[in-house]
Amino acid sequence: LVIIGIVTFIVCVGLSGCTQSNPVISDRDKFVGTWDVKANGKEGTFMFYSNGTIITSSGSSATWEIKDALLVITGGTDTPPSTLSYKFSYGDKTVALTNLESGTTAILTKQ
Repeated sequence: LVIIGIVTFIVCVGLSGCTQSNPVISDRDKFVGTWDVKANGKEGTFMFYSNGTIITSSGSSATWEIKDALLVITGGTDTPPSTLSYKFSYGDKTVALTNLESGTTAILTKQ
C-alpha cells in the first residue's frame, strides 16, 4: 500500500507540469508581423510575412531570411543584401537591428 502511494505521488508530481506549455518561438517567427520602424529620423512600417517577404509603408518590397543568427534582407537585383544583427527585447515586442556594414541601428516596435 505504501508503494502504491509513493508511485501515485511521483506520477502526480510528474504530470503536474504538463498543463502548462512554454513553447519556444523561433527568431523567424518573432519577426513575422507588422512593425513600426524608427531610423535616421524617419518613421515607417515594415510588414514581415512568413513566406519571407517584406512590404514597407512606402510600397517597397524585399525578401528576408535568418541566416547564421543574422537577418539578411535582399531588396533587388541591383542592391546587395543587407546583413543585420538583431536583439529582441520587451517580450519580443521591440527589436534593434544593426546594419553590419554601416553600423546604423533601427528600432522596430511590433504593432
